[in-house]
Amino acid sequence: MKNRFVVISHDGDQQQSFRDPVEADNYKDAMELIGIARPYAIPVDAISIEELRKLLEILEHRSTGAIEEWLVELFKESDGQDPRKEP
Repeated sequence: MKNRFVVISHDGDQQQSFRDPVEADNYKDAMELIGIARPYAIPVDAISIEELRKLLEILEHRSTGAIEEWLVELFKESDGQDPRKEP
């Protein structure tokens, strides 16, 4: 059974990002499909619709400040940088 995903891709030449829905067996296949559909863009990430719904349910009950702090911590864990500061 295929799952539904939203795939984020980016076209560096045009400085444009895309969010495309796709049905695939897994994340890798979802990103490959968008790579084929948008050969000029680089697939960056994917999230399943189920995961997206869970995330929205969690965020729905948080204040804007709490969400910002959560995202900052998430970015720090992934690349060690605070996204609010200039590189």
